[in-house]
Order: sequence, then structure tokens, then C-alpha cells
Amino acid sequence: MGRLEVQVASTAAATADLVVVDGRLQAPGHPPGTVGYVKAHAARYLADRQNEVVAALRPGQRTPLFCLQQVRSTTLSWYLRLPGGTGHPWAGIVRCEVSNDVPPARAATLADRTCLALPRYASQSHKDSRAPQNLIPVGALEHRLRHALGDPLLLERHLRRAAPAA
Repeated sequence: MGRLEVQVASTAAATADLVVVDGRLQAPGHPPGTVGYVKAHAARYLADRQNEVVAALRPGQRTPLFCLQQVRSTTLSWYLRLPGGTGHPWAGIVRCEVSNDVPPARAATLADRTCLALPRYASQSHKDSRAPQNLIPVGALEHRLRHALGDPLLLERHLRRAAPAA
């Protein structure tokens, strides 16, 4: 799946100003400037004062870039607020990232482009329970793939029959 994602991103990068992939940039070989789009906040990467800056963002605003060093990769990252998040100070916040190989000036340009492009694709809570973070094109693709799988109860029944008894 990772190789296919890199292949599709490479094809899109030939003609697109901005290529965004759902999730972290885990697979090697993404074209330079591919933006990873992270919806969940499983870990805290910033100090308390910096987290306050994130919580105060308005829709379409982003944080400055920061270097994020993880086990398998180092990225330049930023937080962005999408419109429509309510309830929690981090509602509507996503983290974007580019490879550390991207020069900081280019990464800042890409970050600015995400501020212009991504808010237009934010989902709405009456249509998607993961709104606004689950972007409309991602939600539509997930819906299409679920439809292609067919009835989930029928699929589960066939999988249970096919699996050896434990």
C-alpha cells in the first residue's frame, strides 16, 4: 500500500502545486514536497506555551514550522486549524509534515498553501462524525471503498467461515 501511495503521489506531483497524503509520510520515496496530513494527536510534541499557540489558532491559520524527530524519520511539521471544529481547544487542528530534506523556505511555502487549500475540503459534522479533520475527498473515497466491499455483515460471516477454528 505504501508503494502504491508513493506511485500515485509521484504521478500527481508532476502536475500539481500541492500533493497531500492521508497520514504520516511513512513510506520512503515520496516526491519532495509531498505533505503528510495527520488527523489524530496521539503524542504531544510541543511545550505547554507552544500548545497554547496551537489552541489559539483561527481557521486557516498555522503555527510556525518545527522539526519533529521520530524513530524512523525527521520532518518539518506545522499545525493548522480547519473551520468547523468546536468544543475542545484542539478541535479542528491537524498536523502537516514534509520530509526534512525539503528546504525550510520551500516547507514554509507548502505550509502556506495548505492554509489556503485544506480548509475548503474540511468536512462538516452533520455529514461526517470525524469532521472537520476528515477531509471531504478522503471521506468520499472511504465511502466508495466500503460500498465496494459490500454488506459488512455478509463479509464478516464469510471471513468467519473461512478462518480456521481457534
